[in-house]
Amino acid sequence: MPSIRRLFKIMCVAVGAFIVSTAGTFATTEIKVVGYHFPPFVDDYGGLTPKLIDDLNALQSDYTFVFKKTTPARRYRDLETGRGDMVFFEMPKWGWSKSKVPIEETREILTGKEVYLALKKPGRDQSYFKNITTKRIAAISGYHYGFANFNSDPKWLKKHFNISLTQNHTTNIRVLRADRVDISIVNVSYLQKYFKENSGVRSHILISDKEDQTYRLKAITRKGSPIKIAELEALLEVAKQRGVFDRLLKFYGLTDQLSF
Repeated sequence: MPSIRRLFKIMCVAVGAFIVSTAGTFATTEIKVVGYHFPPFVDDYGGLTPKLIDDLNALQSDYTFVFKKTTPARRYRDLETGRGDMVFFEMPKWGWSKSKVPIEETREILTGKEVYLALKKPGRDQSYFKNITTKRIAAISGYHYGFANFNSDPKWLKKHFNISLTQNHTTNIRVLRADRVDISIVNVSYLQKYFKENSGVRSHILISDKEDQTYRLKAITRKGSPIKIAELEALLEVAKQRGVFDRLLKFYGLTDQLSF
């Protein structure tokens, strides 16, 4: 009869073998989601993208979505090198056709737009926005703008426009309020949040009726990504049916922008 000590050793070996043999059963495929400062989708406190990722992870066990912070200029390189597999809330014409990254895209998820801001001054009206290219402009480095035909190269922008490139919308509104620039370009989603938190500012700002661009935001994956577009769209559909989009978009004031 085996001793108690030997039986214990046999049990330990058996349990260890079981853990090794079943580890693959519980393993999930990691999907690296890159995101750059683009409020409210990615901001200093997280943003819509990280919250959506958390919900997608809670909905299923086949994939583990992991958020990786990047910069607007670096996002192409991230997908090219495999540091990232995908990016949420993006437009293909934002430099992807000029990059070396073969991509695939989901159908449209959200809409939105960017507008021009100027200080309110006597006699200033919507005609002030007719030709912004002659004015001092504040924009974000690495972003693609309609007035510049979506060319984000900083050298080209500074050669053709009197432009200051910053890192965020808050700075662009601040330099506008200080009268250091004539025009700032801000997305409407962020602007609504900013005015809510800074209620006294709204009366001093003239907002253009004219749009710089309209967003048709999608999710973009690199070809060869561990998750296929059809699988991603199916998962987003589940998220929609489970009320994930309704809850998140209500929180960020984007309820009327869902187009998925």
